[in-house]
Amino acid sequence: MRPGLNRFLAINCLLAVTVFAFSFAGLTLLFIMGSVDFLPGFETALGHRFWLKLMLALGLAILSAFAISQIQQVWRGELDKAYAAKSRFEAVLEHIVSGVMLIDTKRRVLFLNPAAERLLNLPAGSVVGRDISEIICTDDFAAAITAALQTGELQEVESTLFCPEKKNLRSYISSFVERGSAGGLVIVFHDITELKRLEQMRTEFVASVSHELRTPLTAVRGFTETLLEGAMMDQAKAEHFLKIIADETRRLSALIDDLMDLSRLELKRANLNVGPVDLTHLVTETLVGLKPRLDKAGLVLVVDLPEATAQVSGDRDRLRQVLLNLVDNAIKYTPSGGKITVRVIRLTEKARLEVTDTGRGIPTQELARIFERFYRVDKARTRSQGGTGLGLAIVKHIVELHGGHVGAQSEPGKGTTISVTLPLVKR
Repeated sequence: MRPGLNRFLAINCLLAVTVFAFSFAGLTLLFIMGSVDFLPGFETALGHRFWLKLMLALGLAILSAFAISQIQQVWRGELDKAYAAKSRFEAVLEHIVSGVMLIDTKRRVLFLNPAAERLLNLPAGSVVGRDISEIICTDDFAAAITAALQTGELQEVESTLFCPEKKNLRSYISSFVERGSAGGLVIVFHDITELKRLEQMRTEFVASVSHELRTPLTAVRGFTETLLEGAMMDQAKAEHFLKIIADETRRLSALIDDLMDLSRLELKRANLNVGPVDLTHLVTETLVGLKPRLDKAGLVLVVDLPEATAQVSGDRDRLRQVLLNLVDNAIKYTPSGGKITVRVIRLTEKARLEVTDTGRGIPTQELARIFERFYRVDKARTRSQGGTGLGLAIVKHIVELHGGHVGAQSEPGKGTTISVTLPLVKR
């Protein structure tokens, strides 16, 4: 039981005992002295009414004590309800994911919950009594506070804070009136950093798709118009233009196919024909078809496979697509005379597929973004070789659908290793 409740009950018990004692003493004194005759004409068998008066005094005292006891029980019940409601309210504020802050009409912080402390990166209990402008000092937020205090209407504002990392907060500010005080404002904070990031990704995606579609279409349109304007008369030039149109059409078709495939993977609508797949056999079979392209690019292929099988559960065609995309990516970024190594490593419960190139490498600050849609480290080189910029994004989603994960390591000037880890089939 809470200390406040103990004190409350102790005071009431003392009050009850005091009332009982005074009632008993007063009535007894009056009866004994005979100054009040409550029973005129009534005589006891002893000829004296003393004992009857005493019994009546005791009865009144007991009745008073009983009444006070009932009042205590009612008060105790109401107090328990109040404490229970307060505990529930505190539990909600403590565990809610949104930040909650109360400030008074002078903009001083009265209260903030743990979520608000985390969002604003504030030590517990360090800001109560401080002005809100010392904590959030953006102009838009200050204007919203002023408007809420002046009009009493709900205000919504977005703020960008650095505490210390960048955060985007959406705040809802409303007024409250507290009994016995001037009231203040309730501020509810929502962290929308991830939402803003997704919105930015969507904007970049739309811009990238528009650009990637426009580039081949512009080429097709330009060469088609040139042919119609008379270039058809020059057979050599016409064949050259038609070859460019065919290449750009294939590129456009590949882009649309990759976009559709990536969309299905992201929405988890891709149908997987799951079965046992031996990664060592898959690598051997797939690389045979890539040998001519590697030779044409002047690249050396090294294959490192374990003696034991590395059997995983997955869709054979999709896992083959993963390997093709990884090797294709390595070919694009490795200059002639370089080396590409494909390695399968059998671990205790997992198998790891690694594709390592000796290309220019990837800057550390860009490494985390290589699995994003349309992200290219060397845009000009990839575009000249017909890349869509979706290969590694497709790899990431296929691997995650198989319960695995992808990773990348790189050292600028020395090359890059992209790894795929998948769970082995349990025997």
